[in-house]
Amino acid sequence: MTDAADATIDWSVCIHPDDVPQDGRTLALIADETARRQIAELADLIELRELAADLKVRRWRSDGLAVSGHLAATVVRTCVVSLEDFESNLATDLARRFRPERQGEGTDEIVIEPETDDPPDPLPAEGVDLAAFVVEEFMLTLEPHPRKPDVEFAAPESQANGEEDTAAHPFAALESLSKKQT
Repeated sequence: MTDAADATIDWSVCIHPDDVPQDGRTLALIADETARRQIAELADLIELRELAADLKVRRWRSDGLAVSGHLAATVVRTCVVSLEDFESNLATDLARRFRPERQGEGTDEIVIEPETDDPPDPLPAEGVDLAAFVVEEFMLTLEPHPRKPDVEFAAPESQANGEEDTAAHPFAALESLSKKQT
């Protein structure tokens, strides 16, 4: 897997609050082949066949942005059980708010309140990169241990029968040493 800090994705769609009318702006983002290949490498995918997002960008408060929409992707991954490649479709709704940071606004203490909305993300002076936002949400949507549909893990036969394979478990050698000492 590629280190995310070193990864470069040639896909950027920046929008500044000044570019958003009062009634909002709708955008359709579709990753091209180069971007999909780079994202697939970053996410350790066999292939990223499609990545698209329909977004609604509107002004939020006086100087911020609110982005909402839907992301859809088609990926090819390797099943952790069967080790076979398989295709799956991902879909998720997106929502995030952005606000410029105020001078002296940062705090040393972070308060987490599970019943409240997340605080807004920082809004850079050059605007929000919507493509980076879509890629981040896509990465968060990926199942960390992908499993091909209808594939079940089958325990080795000795474990399925309730027998304990003493040589198989990782502490077998230590267990035998402790028995010798008693």
